[in-house]
This record gives sequence, structure tokens and C-alpha cells, in this order.
Amino acid sequence: MRHTKKISVILAGGANTRFGSHKAFACYQGRPLIDHLMETLHQTGFLLFLSGQKNILKKFNLPIIEDDEAQQGPLRAMRTIWKALPYEKAVIVACDMPFLTPPLADHLWNVGSQHDIVLLKGVNGPSPLPGVYAKSLIPAIEKTLREGDESLLALLRASDSPSLIPRDEWYRYDPQYRSLLNINTREDLQQCSKTVIT
Repeated sequence: MRHTKKISVILAGGANTRFGSHKAFACYQGRPLIDHLMETLHQTGFLLFLSGQKNILKKFNLPIIEDDEAQQGPLRAMRTIWKALPYEKAVIVACDMPFLTPPLADHLWNVGSQHDIVLLKGVNGPSPLPGVYAKSLIPAIEKTLREGDESLLALLRASDSPSLIPRDEWYRYDPQYRSLLNINTREDLQQCSKTVIT
């Protein structure tokens, strides 16, 4: 990549409707969920940005890309991100995905050098997050939103060079297959509390 810095953006906006409060602050093993993810990405040398509302996220002391509208979805957030950032690509991940492993974050970035989208394949097909997304997708993002589609996966159809990493490949970087786990409800949080991050 032209930019040698490894860039990651943590999505920490949205409505959090099913959870009932802001998930970034939910306590997991004595720390906010987002802290676990920030630690993972710092360990591997990523330059971090947060996407969301500044008045909510300022306590984390990271650069914040403010949402254009309150409670916007991830595709609209990505449009805002790429209008603000001067970089070409980023690993984008949601704040409620605390199990992303450092080796897998690195692998996503490395594969992303040749592709405008890199996603992990799960049991039910590609997962939109975590993934590598390129600034060059802005026209596709705008077109997708005009068509009324808010799905990140819709960008796969518009991508010039997508890459889907199969499970048997990314297993080497996450043998417990935890990186795709996200916490949507308090019940999810209780279940994940039985899982220890090492």
C-alpha cells in the first residue's frame, strides 16, 4: 500500500437498540468492550480511529470521525469515514467484537494490499465485519445508498477486487473461531462472559 501505516477504524455509533445502552461501554471482564478491541489493534501497531458521536466517545482519547447523522448504520458510517480519512484502506471492525485476534487483524491488513474489500467467510457466508475496505469504494457506497440498500455486503457486488478468506485459512490466526462473534444483546454478553480472552 502507498501508506505504510496500518489503519483501523472501530465503529462505535448506531442505535444499540437491542442492547439497551451503548455497547462500547458495556463491561466485559472488568473493562469496557471496546477496550479489548483497542488493545488488540494497538498490539499490532494499528493507528486507531473511532467512528461515532464525539460527545459519547471522547473519553477514549482517540481521534473520532463524527457520524453525519445520529444512529446511522455501518454503510453510512463508512461513507463518512472515507470522506474524512486521507488513507487508502482500513481494517474496519465493530466495537462489539472483542475477540478479534492480533494475528488475524494483521492478516486482514496484509491481504488487503491487493484488494478493495477483504472479508472473512463464516459458516453462513461472508461476514461484513471485521474487514478491509478501501477509499475507492466511495462511488459504490453512494450508489448502494441511493438504491436504498444499507448492507455492507452489498458492496461485494460492486467491488472490483474482493477477497473472501475461507475459514480453513483464517483458522490459523484464530483457532477458536471467535473473531466473528459480536455482542448484540445483554444475553450475548452474559454468554460471552463465560469465554476468557487470553
